[in-house]
Amino acid sequence: MSKILQFLLLALCSGGAAAQSYPAKPINFVLPFPPGTPDMAARVYAESVSASIGQRIVVANVGGGGGVQAALQVKQAAPDGYTMFGGSSGAMALLKAVRSDLPYDSEKDFLPVTSLFSMPTFVTAHTATPFTSMVELIAYAKKNPGKLTFGSQGVASPGHFQGAMLTGAAGIDLVHIPYKGGIAQIVDMVAQRVDIGFNTWSATREYVRAGKLRYLAVTADARRNEEPGVPTLAELGIRGVEHDTWIALFVPARTPDAVVSRLNQEFVRASTAPEVVKRLNAEGFLIRTGTPEQLRRLLASDSEILRAAARKFGIKAD
Repeated sequence: MSKILQFLLLALCSGGAAAQSYPAKPINFVLPFPPGTPDMAARVYAESVSASIGQRIVVANVGGGGGVQAALQVKQAAPDGYTMFGGSSGAMALLKAVRSDLPYDSEKDFLPVTSLFSMPTFVTAHTATPFTSMVELIAYAKKNPGKLTFGSQGVASPGHFQGAMLTGAAGIDLVHIPYKGGIAQIVDMVAQRVDIGFNTWSATREYVRAGKLRYLAVTADARRNEEPGVPTLAELGIRGVEHDTWIALFVPARTPDAVVSRLNQEFVRASTAPEVVKRLNAEGFLIRTGTPEQLRRLLASDSEILRAAARKFGIKAD
């Protein structure tokens, strides 16, 4: 037997042994957002998977740059399966549509494992506005071009993209008001200082229940169980605003296939666990897991959609 063949066989056996013993120590799970609702959902997944694999999953919130610092930390980690990234659509797809100086390539520096969940967006307005439905909003906006405002979490944020996409899809003129975060935008919408917003259910439901805000439509591809009376934009004939924020699992490039497969199996299994389903549904999350290839296609598709929107509407990062 040649030395080259012996080396290849040894490497193969070593890799197989490593995959069988994985995980042998705690796993770091890096999230690109501060503690809050998305953080809660990721931690619910982590708890379920940790119980299944018999190792702790240590969740770390790494803020900064809209997810840049978290992504960079994972990119630079050893590709051994002990550092995972809860990559958001913002950090993985949106930022590269508006920035040319990202210190990472989301499609080359990471391997996709599985989608985890998305956060459907509701077109939200104060109940005192002169419209009570999406159809009425569009009619009002066409009669009063440039009068209505929409708030977002900031320049080049998901809400900015969705508002711009709505203006294009519906043929209306809305004035963009960027805020420093989603909470500030919602507070001003409740105070009637901005007309509409693109918000998650968990962030606005209490205001809707109190009669201060109302939902006009949801950007998801189907009506949501938590608000079955709210139509989708697509069923109203408004297409091209279906982009929602999602969170998915990635690992550093060159992580062994066997490790990626194990993580995929564990997180997909967790997505059907009764406690996970119960807790995520209670906060309005849309559970969505699948294969690494499905996540790769989602990332590529969203990246192209957002690049096209950024060019069309002139959206650039600050």
